[in-house]
Parts: sequence; C-alpha cells; structure tokens
Amino acid sequence: MKLLLILTLLSFTTHAQELYHNCPLRGDNPRTASKDSLKNRYEIPTIYKALSFDKVAAMKEDDTSAYPAVIEGYVILVKNGGKETCNCHSATDLDVHIELTKDSSFIDNKDAIICEVSPRMQAITGYSTESLKQTILHHRVRVYGYLFSDSEHKANSEVDGGKGRIWRETCKEIHPLIKYELIK
Repeated sequence: MKLLLILTLLSFTTHAQELYHNCPLRGDNPRTASKDSLKNRYEIPTIYKALSFDKVAAMKEDDTSAYPAVIEGYVILVKNGGKETCNCHSATDLDVHIELTKDSSFIDNKDAIICEVSPRMQAITGYSTESLKQTILHHRVRVYGYLFSDSEHKANSEVDGGKGRIWRETCKEIHPLIKYELIK
C-alpha cells in the first residue's frame, strides 16, 4: 500500500511538473521552446561536474556545454526575475535571480554569473526569493544546477562583447539552480 502511494505521488509530481500552473515545459513561445524546456528542467541529477568560477565566467555564449555543474561564489544580489517565455509570461510564477561573483571583493553585477531558481524548482525545493535573501545574500555559497547558455542576454554579457547594458559576466548560467550550500 505504501509503495503504491509513493508511486502515485511520484507520477502526480512528474505530471504536475510537465504542466506547471498551466504552463508547459516549453513555455509559450515556439521560437524559444527548446531553450525554455531546458530552463524548466526539474530532474535532480546525482552527479555534478565541479567547475571553477573563473572557468564558467570565461565561457562564451557559443560554448554549448550543458550539464549538471557545481560552482562556488559570493552572492551579491537575490531578486525576482521578470516575466519570461519559459514561465508563459506569468506575473506570479517568476524565476529567482541570484548574482554570484568570485568573492566579496567583486560587488559589480558585470562580474556576476547568473543563477536562477525556476518556479518548478521552487515548488520542489521550497526556495523563494525572500528565503534565499535571508539565507544566502552576502554569503559564500556552493550552487548546484544545470549549466545553461542563455543567448538572449549576449548583448548584456561582458565576455561575449555585449553592446548593450552590461549586467553580467557571461551568458552562461546555472539554470535551474537545484540546491546550494553555505560555505563557512
């Protein structure tokens, strides 16, 4: 009986994640559906590739590396993201944006790697913008998640020679962020 209940719950959770608050994994824009499906992953990997902050920060948008990764850094900002295609332009289901720099001597977001907790991962982990502000803001952390290249922000990337307002080091992100550990 217990096993049946567990299997039923797992099946419901998987189905619920495929369609989250009426938003499919692929989001609401056919042009960005393949990338949005990656942003909305909710599988929890068992193995992560350890990468140095500098290695990720130096990756260009056209580096197609995409795998579960872990990096360390210092959190300079935690905030709500905006409406996005991956979240079907919802006003309430927003990613949590975390800006991670190499260490506390870097306080400018142009030196930051972006980490995002998707609404699906928020539902699984219980992480919220407020809880993350209280626990990781202005702390050194180790973050686990999927390495992802968000080419949408190439114009804002220092490494990619962005021509717009530079507010990030690279187009590479940890998206979705799955878990974190505070480093003492």
